[in-house]
Amino acid sequence: MAVIDFSPFIPSRYAKAKTRVRISVERMNALIDALLEMARIVHGELDRKPVAQSAIVHLITAELQQSNLTRQVEFVISEGITTNGDDPMLRIVLETC
Repeated sequence: MAVIDFSPFIPSRYAKAKTRVRISVERMNALIDALLEMARIVHGELDRKPVAQSAIVHLITAELQQSNLTRQVEFVISEGITTNGDDPMLRIVLETC
């Protein structure tokens, strides 16, 4: 599928709106990808085992910080939190919350 860049035709006064739309589209794409991944996993057998949720949350927050370096957010994550569940499914759920 060809992507056409119309940004040269958009007046500069709409730059903030264009940025918001681009960010929203990226988030929507991530949600769609997560839903597709969840559907794929749900159709398989769940592999329930102890999962280090704190470690998963640390990975997700690091990815969030890398994806938007201009945004300063402080995360407070409790250490040592574990649960029984399917690791990939729990990661998808935490990423989409």
